[in-house]
Amino acid sequence: MYSVQLSGEGGHPVIGIRRTAPTRSEVHADFTVCYLLEGAGTLVTGGTLVGGIATARGEIRGRSIAGGETRPIRAGDFAIVPAGCRIGSARLRREELLYLVVKVPVPT
Repeated sequence: MYSVQLSGEGGHPVIGIRRTAPTRSEVHADFTVCYLLEGAGTLVTGGTLVGGIATARGEIRGRSIAGGETRPIRAGDFAIVPAGCRIGSARLRREELLYLVVKVPVPT
């Protein structure tokens, strides 16, 4: 996986990601929107995060998701992920996925 932050400091982070294989599953404290630019695969949401550890402020990553809902994704699809929802990719149908992520902080 390769990522680059496309937004400046402050505001809502916008991140470009190139994923060449399924990676760890995640839980974000922020509301997250993903837009798939290229590729196809299977998205997993919900369920229980397996082996989760905090890796950054507001982010927990784990080995996988147990009991989540799966759905196919392809270029042009959006995934809207509520704050605190588990998310991961189970399979890629091509060599890579290219997508944008926007993290919107939850009001406190």
